[in-house]
Amino acid sequence: MSKIAFTLVSPSKSLYSADADMVIIPAESGDIGVMAGHSPLIGTVRAGTIIVRNDNQETRLFVETGFVEVNAKSVIILVEQGILVDDIDKKQAQDSLNQALSEFNNASSENKPDLKAKLDVAKARLKAVEDPFYK
Repeated sequence: MSKIAFTLVSPSKSLYSADADMVIIPAESGDIGVMAGHSPLIGTVRAGTIIVRNDNQETRLFVETGFVEVNAKSVIILVEQGILVDDIDKKQAQDSLNQALSEFNNASSENKPDLKAKLDVAKARLKAVEDPFYK
């Protein structure tokens, strides 16, 4: 099976890089699976879990919003923040969600859009920890 090169970067550094059999990306319009030979694509990434499958193993990475560029040989994702799901503290993720929910519920209507984005990231982070297998 041909491999596709996967790179996850933030504005300040490379976060993860590997060859993969398949990469599953939480795209804004829905999850997409990418393998070698994929048609070119540029899109947005929503907060969620990237699954990197290689030789019957999976690596799961939580990312905040960003952008993806795909071609037949590579996938490059640029995000503000990314972390291995195994490195997320579940209690801290739950606390962050509770705080974001409280801020959202107590905010004025003009502040709600920004706080909604923060709330969506907090929900996605907790889901990444609680939902260990891609479904």
